[in-house]
Amino acid sequence: MTNDNIINIKNLNLFYSDKKAINKCNMDINKNTVTAIIGPSGCGKSTLLRSINRMNDFISTFSIDGKILFNNREMQEITTEWYKLFAYVPQKVVLIDDTLISNITLEYSEDNIDYQKLNDSIKFSGLKKFVDKNNGNLNII
Repeated sequence: MTNDNIINIKNLNLFYSDKKAINKCNMDINKNTVTAIIGPSGCGKSTLLRSINRMNDFISTFSIDGKILFNNREMQEITTEWYKLFAYVPQKVVLIDDTLISNITLEYSEDNIDYQKLNDSIKFSGLKKFVDKNNGNLNII
């Protein structure tokens, strides 16, 4: 790992049950750069990105062998702080089984929520009509 690397992927194998989705991936991603992951449909691009972003943690049949490091820390050690540093726009919408406010902010404690950013996100995402229709209730599931 050089000083410019922020994400290191080492000998990564990803599985859904017994089906191997990624085989021995090794990759370094440098800080302050834009990195594109390209390949044909079904080659594992989204699986890799969802693993980096830890979205696959919620899939019971998913398992990982190898390492994903962020600033030399294993991804499993990093909690919600990671979601504030990493942006991923999926092909399909993914919602967690929680309230609207949790899906927007990815915060578990309302004490940590920046309500100005939350309101801006609601406005810019086109959710304002939906929120207004529900009397401003962000705790709906």
